[in-house]
Amino acid sequence: LPTLLAAVGCPPEPQMVGRSLLPLLAGETASHRDAVFVEKTFFQIYDPMRGVRTADWLYIKNFELCRWCETPLDCYGSGAEQEIGSRYVGGHPADELYRLPDDPWGEHNLADDPTHAAVLHDLQGRLGVWMRETADPLLAGPVHSPYHTREVNSLLAAARERGAG
Repeated sequence: LPTLLAAVGCPPEPQMVGRSLLPLLAGETASHRDAVFVEKTFFQIYDPMRGVRTADWLYIKNFELCRWCETPLDCYGSGAEQEIGSRYVGGHPADELYRLPDDPWGEHNLADDPTHAAVLHDLQGRLGVWMRETADPLLAGPVHSPYHTREVNSLLAAARERGAG
């Protein structure tokens, strides 16, 4: 969004996260940033994870013990779902660390390898700072789904109508 706003000459809102890519697109700079931060809280289920990606590393922090690989509902029972299920058994670990030049598909988790402890610690710190700077709701605890919030509000509204306060 900051890029689109800059393209039409509008300043970004102060609460917006991100920077305009126009200098990169215009060839005024060769790079935009040294890390990209990613987040997922819900897809089909509550499976909060946050991550940071640099040129060489991908670090993922998992906040719940969920199935290693989430299969879309429309794939349940299919050959694809069976293949995924056979390859990714169990829940994902709390920490995932991948050296992308050697492992571009992220198949070999190095988070428990003491050789990479310094990289793991650095990326954990960077992710924690980013989560604080963006006021990530996970820092306050689990996040309710929009469905949960809607249904609780509906129930409370019905209770108010009955005079139950």
